[in-house]
Amino acid sequence: MLKLHVALDAISFSEVTETRVVLERAAAYAAVERLDDAAIDALEAMVIQMKETKDSVTFNSLDTGFHVAIAGLGANRLIRDVTVAIREAVAKPILVAENALPDWEVVRAQLNVEHEAIFDALRQRDGRLAAERVEAHIRQAHRALLP
Repeated sequence: MLKLHVALDAISFSEVTETRVVLERAAAYAAVERLDDAAIDALEAMVIQMKETKDSVTFNSLDTGFHVAIAGLGANRLIRDVTVAIREAVAKPILVAENALPDWEVVRAQLNVEHEAIFDALRQRDGRLAAERVEAHIRQAHRALLP
C-alpha cells in the first residue's frame, strides 16, 4: 500500500475521484450483504457525530472512518484495501481544502445530508441506491472541496 500512497502524489484529484467512484460504488453495493446490527450502529454513530462536530479535524476523521467502514463491510478485500488506502491518502488534502473554505459550515451541512442519505440506503439494504448516493456524494464533495 505504501507504493499506492506514493503514486497518489503523482496523479490528479480528478483521477483519484474517478477511482474512488468505481471502488466505493462497488463497496457500498456489496456492503448490504454483510451489514449487521453492529455495523448499522457504528455507521449511525459516525453520522450523528459528524452532524454534532464543528471541528474540521474531527469531522475529517469521522468522514474517513465512515467511508472506510463501508469499504470494510464488503467481501472483496482488494476493493476494501485500495479504497481504504486512497481514502486515507486523500484525508489530509481534503482537510486542508475544508479549512480553506470560507463557507465550510454550509459545505459540512451538505456533506452531512449526503452521509445520512448513504446510511439510510444501507440501512434499507438497498445496494443500488447506496452505490448511487455514494457516487453523487463523492462527486459533489470533489466539486465543493477540490474545484
